[in-house]
Amino acid sequence: MPGWVVSLVGLCMVACASERRTPEPRSPVAALATAPAPTSEISTRVRIALVACDSAERDEESDSPIVSCMIEVSDSARVDTIAGITASAAPALIDDSVIVGLAQEHDTRRAVAFRYSLATREVSVQPYTAGVFEPALSPDGRYFATFESRDNGVTGVLQQVPGGQVLMRTPAEYIEGTDMLVGVARWLSSDSVSFYIQPDSLDRNQWVRFRSKVPHAGWLVDTIIPH
Repeated sequence: MPGWVVSLVGLCMVACASERRTPEPRSPVAALATAPAPTSEISTRVRIALVACDSAERDEESDSPIVSCMIEVSDSARVDTIAGITASAAPALIDDSVIVGLAQEHDTRRAVAFRYSLATREVSVQPYTAGVFEPALSPDGRYFATFESRDNGVTGVLQQVPGGQVLMRTPAEYIEGTDMLVGVARWLSSDSVSFYIQPDSLDRNQWVRFRSKVPHAGWLVDTIIPH
């Protein structure tokens, strides 16, 4: 459901006392400063553009148009359109060699994270479940933080891009079936990720936060209240 695109960016989080908090969290402002989207310095040779945009599809809830565009990549040698996917937001260029972003498969409409190599002109995709979770690519485009819904609850999952190898998974938090946002992932750096889950066991304004580094060496867990 397109309504999944909800963000905690810009919200000041205040750590609250929690029996499950281990260890004592750092300053909430410093801990929740959101890393910028993956970017590189402005390229002098690579240009990325959204072209052939279509807004025929509409959001089921708001009835607003959903813009869907092809991704065109050009440099001094050639101009290509990334095959098989469409996007509503421009992807990011990393080190003038790799393009990463979120998109949809053109035929199946599956939501995917993608990685496109300018050297080989090949694209690899990693599907994810859109709806009640907001995914996040790492600033270097190497990892993809998302969520899985299982019988015992919801877990935050970190996968490698491409390939989809699961590198870490949070403990499960129980959530009743809902179409509300219940999971958000944020990157503090290319190797530092936070997962936020809003379980049924907490008040509606409270979130459980799981923090870890890549490679994974354990979870720091606390409870926060967004303001």
